Amino acid sequence: MAALANNVAVGMMDPAYFVGKRMILEWLNDVCCLNLAKIEQTASGAVALQVFDAMFPGSVPMQKVNWGAKSDYEYVQNYKILQAVFLKVKVDKTVPVDRLVRARYQDNLEFMQWLMKFYEINCPPDITAYDAVGRRAKGKGVNQFKPAQGIARKAPTGKTISARTPIDKSPAKAASDSRSRGSSTIREKENSHGLNKSASTTTVGIRISKKTAELEEKAKNLEDTVSKLKKDNLELDEEMQGMERERDFYFNKLRQVEIFLQNYEGQDMELVKNILKLLYATEDDVDGEAALAAAEAAIAASQQAREAKNADAETETEQKHDVEESNEDEAALVEEEQNNEGEEEEDDVETH
Repeated sequence: MAALANNVAVGMMDPAYFVGKRMILEWLNDVCCLNLAKIEQTASGAVALQVFDAMFPGSVPMQKVNWGAKSDYEYVQNYKILQAVFLKVKVDKTVPVDRLVRARYQDNLEFMQWLMKFYEINCPPDITAYDAVGRRAKGKGVNQFKPAQGIARKAPTGKTISARTPIDKSPAKAASDSRSRGSSTIREKENSHGLNKSASTTTVGIRISKKTAELEEKAKNLEDTVSKLKKDNLELDEEMQGMERERDFYFNKLRQVEIFLQNYEGQDMELVKNILKLLYATEDDVDGEAALAAAEAAIAASQQAREAKNADAETETEQKHDVEESNEDEAALVEEEQNNEGEEEEDDVETH
């Protein structure tokens, strides 16, 4: 029966997610005796299955793993096996199959970073005895990884055995080898494994700590930069508001001068024209002729407006005067009629 997984929560800010691709590839090549060059090569799910086979012996049906898978629907079959293994050893992790099968770098890198952290927690003590090449040979399409099978791997005894060298597994040979290995060899294997694992873990920890420190320093520098930019932005806003207030103040003053000159009715019209010429001058109007024409047009328009206003005022005054005269005539007529009626009444009284 396969051992159960030791689940530990790994958040997105965990140092495990800051491990670089080179370290991930070195770790995968060491555990699986592969020669991977790109993270995208793990998209089929076969590599993850072999890592779990190394951690939990007997949990992965390696004969069903398709190492030659080339399309996403073939990848999905491998991930179905991986999900079954997760259920079997009680791994508390959801596999993002729909993203991994697209062979995108970032998605597969994050999954391998999580897998490396999980491996460090669940790595068995006898991992150096794991025959990666032999186990992989049970799968389908393993010939796709021929270059990787030429890598030499250290055996538990400290000797180096080529991955391509056939191993004699006959009962007689096994018994002879078993008798030839003494207690000193076993102790040497345990010591070697302990040292290798400790050194590997220490190296990974140092690299992660160094990378974390660099990222924290960069984050602090960015925060300082953002704070400085916000301060500069506030100062610029205040300066701009002050300039706008000053601009509006002088604009209003010039507008008042313009209105005064346009409504001026004195004798110094030539001076008025020259001042308006200065007000209306532009960079394109070098000789000032256009500005002068504009000034004259403005004065003429102002005079016409004043004349029209005066004419309207005179008309209104005349109409008002006519109305008043008409009212006076009517009042006089009424008064005269009333006097006549009074006199007639007096005559009637005298007669009676």
